Amino acid sequence: MLEYIGPLAVMAGTSGERKRCWDYLNWLLKQKNDPRLQIDPDGRDDVSIMPIPSGKAPRLQGSKGENIRSIERETSTFIVVNDVPGGARGDERLLVFGGEEVRSIHWSPYDRDRVVNADP
Repeated sequence: MLEYIGPLAVMAGTSGERKRCWDYLNWLLKQKNDPRLQIDPDGRDDVSIMPIPSGKAPRLQGSKGENIRSIERETSTFIVVNDVPGGARGDERLLVFGGEEVRSIHWSPYDRDRVVNADP
């Protein structure tokens, strides 16, 4: 669990849960300086990966990332748009980080414009 109390970030949970919170917080802070932050999801058990059709990431993110931040708040997840390693220019994917119960949510209700291909 990661909660903000004023300017403080408070982490609670098991050792593994606190480690994941630390990762998410570090990525969030790094994104401020590098919006194209690349995260390697290989070997992680807290991530779901969804391809994004070429050129659709800006629409999915919305103005200043507000669409994604809204989904994060509603679902208690951390979401990053990443380039596909070795993919063609413009190939991107959505990395959705969270607990098992959160990552099993069917995402299509948030995709009114059919921007994300949520089929497994």
